[in-house]
Amino acid sequence: MTQSETVSAGLDGITGSARAGCSPLDLIQKVFPIRSLLHVGTGLKRAFDVYRDLAVPSVVFVETGGADLGRLSNALGDRAGYSLHQAWLTDIAGDAVCYSASNIKESGLIKPESLASLWQNLKTRSEMPVETVTLDQFVDASVAPEAASVMNWIVIDQLQAGAVAKGGRSLIARCDVVVARLVLVDNLLPEASGFSKTEFDALMADFGLAHVVTEPEVNPAVARCFYVRDWKQQLQSELGAFKAQAKDRQVALEGELSNLREALRAAAARSAEEISRLVSERDEKAALATKRAEHVQHLTRARDEQTALVKTNENEVKRLTRVLNMKPPMFNFKGIRRLERLADTSKSPKVYVEVKSLPRSGLHYLRNSLEHILGPSFSFCEWYHEPGCCRNMPCDLTGIMENDDRPHLRLIKSHDFDLLDPPYSVNGSSIRRLILVREPLYILTSWWGLEVIQANAQMLAKNNINVTKIFFMHEKAVVADAFALIEREGVLPKEEGLEAWLKEKQSYIAGFVDKWCNPKEPLGDVVSYGDGKQHVLRLLEPFVETMSEQSRHMLDEFKEGSLDAFRPRKSAFDGPTECVSRFLHDHAKAFEAAAAELGGTPGGTDGVK
Repeated sequence: MTQSETVSAGLDGITGSARAGCSPLDLIQKVFPIRSLLHVGTGLKRAFDVYRDLAVPSVVFVETGGADLGRLSNALGDRAGYSLHQAWLTDIAGDAVCYSASNIKESGLIKPESLASLWQNLKTRSEMPVETVTLDQFVDASVAPEAASVMNWIVIDQLQAGAVAKGGRSLIARCDVVVARLVLVDNLLPEASGFSKTEFDALMADFGLAHVVTEPEVNPAVARCFYVRDWKQQLQSELGAFKAQAKDRQVALEGELSNLREALRAAAARSAEEISRLVSERDEKAALATKRAEHVQHLTRARDEQTALVKTNENEVKRLTRVLNMKPPMFNFKGIRRLERLADTSKSPKVYVEVKSLPRSGLHYLRNSLEHILGPSFSFCEWYHEPGCCRNMPCDLTGIMENDDRPHLRLIKSHDFDLLDPPYSVNGSSIRRLILVREPLYILTSWWGLEVIQANAQMLAKNNINVTKIFFMHEKAVVADAFALIEREGVLPKEEGLEAWLKEKQSYIAGFVDKWCNPKEPLGDVVSYGDGKQHVLRLLEPFVETMSEQSRHMLDEFKEGSLDAFRPRKSAFDGPTECVSRFLHDHAKAFEAAAAELGGTPGGTDGVK
């Protein structure tokens, strides 16, 4: 957002602009909702009206001038969550003088005559000795813990904003938004205020906050500046630390892998020597045959365990390498505004749907149904498989909808395998989110079928079937052909790798459910496996009036069930081939134990007994 995009009214006139839905305060709080706000400075009556209209749940007002607290308290009333205090805030606690100015708005710790460069006729009416405190000291001593713990906005409505901010490092470090009243022209900066806007920008940058909006006052040299949490910078910093840790871990794993391989070779050599020695003694010491067999079995088991550990470490190295080489998903604030503007201005329905899906939870049924009904009015992004993906959330390629006057529904898929997708709130109109879940036992057994395909990738490639195409499109005919080849010529993954595979999937499923299904505030509609049809119909509601005759016909068939190809499995252990089904039945207890540790996912029933 540039300065030219902001409104010219200050906080004093924000009531009207908030109602019009165009003020920076109104826009920014949609992205960073106000949980609890601290307002420092004068003009508290007008600020109270604004926060009340915006339904801010908790506000702490701090009067720093010589205003009548009784009058302000009467204006505030007994509204729950709102409190009024008087304190003189600066960067160092101690003794100071509070000046009452001829313009009550400029009363405070700055002598009014020093503001002559801004207000020529400003005079001192009275002086009063006061004891100053820092912002952090005030919050610790005077603000209720339940309000302080969730406080994420600070408004400093006085020209000593720099000194107040320096004294509130602990509070600002955890805030999402800071609004400060600043002098923009350096040669007009009163010496007593201590901070130019350039210096304040640098101070906020130290806290990870970036300047996004400037609201000039009547005097254009004075303005309120908005600073918001720079999540991109913070994410890059955290990602840099993660990359460094991952690199160190990769080096350590490679070292461990080398040691394990050497140990494996040594163990294999010792095992061969021991077996040879036992065989040579077999005829002489028949009584030791049982002990010799047990010893051989022990060594073989140790070798297999080491082999499995080597494979686990190799998979971890590959996963970390993939994460290091992949651009993380980035939160796209501009994309949200773009989609909201498109929804408001487009003459035809434009719907953006972001899908977070556990694997094998009905995503392709959802996609295929919408594509059959909407035809060219539907588009889909596969995310991690999609060539040229922008990796922004929401998607930055909204030109697909903007440059076409026809109705359009765009579906964006993500399994969030690395749990790095930004969990931003959606408005439910221009941006929607579906969270697809399923009972863990059905996910694990179905996912194992894809593991079987991966284990036979080379054999399938020799028969002109690329597993990447299978995982990208999941075309039924190609998948069926692949499993038919596996039944005739393929192999199943080794049993010793099943436990590690189940633990890896358990960790991911638990993290996905905790992040997307159990947040403090809902992040979207949780869709259980088997309930996809009703959500397809709900997504199609905005398009019914503008549908073509063919789309209406397809919709009618879908409602009647003739187009509905949803066929859930009757048993979690029924695989796509006989050999996969046998494996699942033989290892049913392992799959059931892993699913039981996860428990049921929210709304995750398969609808099948």
